[in-house]
Amino acid sequence: MPHRQKGSPFWYISYTDVDGKRLKVTSGTTVKAEADALEAKHRLAVHEQKKWGASKQHTFDELLGRYFDDNQDKKSHSRDLTSAVPLTAYFTGRVVNELRGEDIIGYRAKRAATIQDNGRPISAATIAKELYLFSAAIRYAQVQLEWDVNNPVKGRAPKIRTKAPRWLRQDEIAAFVDAAVGIAANRHRTSPLVVDYVLLMIATGMRPGEALGLTWSRVDLDRGMVYFDDDDQKSGVPGSIPLNSTAVDILKARRAYCDTRCPRTAWVFCHSTGERILSLKKAIETAARRAKLQRVVPHTFRHTFGAQMTQAGVDIRELKDLMRHADIRTTMIYAHLARESGRKLINRMDAVLKGIRPPEALRQNLDSEQG
Repeated sequence: MPHRQKGSPFWYISYTDVDGKRLKVTSGTTVKAEADALEAKHRLAVHEQKKWGASKQHTFDELLGRYFDDNQDKKSHSRDLTSAVPLTAYFTGRVVNELRGEDIIGYRAKRAATIQDNGRPISAATIAKELYLFSAAIRYAQVQLEWDVNNPVKGRAPKIRTKAPRWLRQDEIAAFVDAAVGIAANRHRTSPLVVDYVLLMIATGMRPGEALGLTWSRVDLDRGMVYFDDDDQKSGVPGSIPLNSTAVDILKARRAYCDTRCPRTAWVFCHSTGERILSLKKAIETAARRAKLQRVVPHTFRHTFGAQMTQAGVDIRELKDLMRHADIRTTMIYAHLARESGRKLINRMDAVLKGIRPPEALRQNLDSEQG
């Protein structure tokens, strides 16, 4: 019978599918009577399949349940769980075999009309991520589970326009750090860590998850390197990061803190108890707000590394290696900054050519002779 799970307003239902697998999925409703009806519907469908050999039907809830059960090690698992919430609210109880393109278009329209708590509509990028999850689950069911289902999502996710990344100028970095230090002075619990966390990303180009999940076993201060295994990186291949003096100083300071407070901890960024810090997002948002900086999220500091390195004249192919991108097309989002840098460099030719151009009168004489 339907039951509730701690922290969720929705009723959960359970039933056994045709293959004998016990499924527990959200009903997507807060009304128990509706959850009862949905559970009964699922059980009836399974009974009909067993008794009359009807073509096997698969519900949306069964699809996502199997996909998440079998793919818990995905790096995007946490983000996928977030994307699954609105999908479940819309498609729960629906039979995947019966879904058509118009159902996906209807979902897109409903999500696009949704207004968030901040007064803004849901972005096309967010809707695309949700539908990419749905499509990935269907592809998994088709290939791995050999389900006979179509993929109505294919080709119907909104197209995402690549935008220039948000990055910080030198004065903005200073303003952010000053704001974070000011919060730390008021004894905010995590603010002292924010400065080190942010500057480490800017200094090295680490991804937010890589920096926050960094363990001391990957840090080699003597050689000035940080190493990652294939399962630590988004690209899925082993990699390393050279450390500049700023990064080394930050890590030495973190090492000293850990040696004093929690010498046995495995984590670079940890509480005084040695436990890993899971998120500094709210502390970053607070510091950015006090510094009057807009659109600042943890990934902004990795973008800042890419943008500043490009403007310093680093070749885009070298930047690809430094940022450990699997595809240079990802690195190309910084290419326009290289062109801006190029315009500044080419102005140096003014000094070379200054005084060489013929006087205006001579130029006019030459023009008249040619005419």
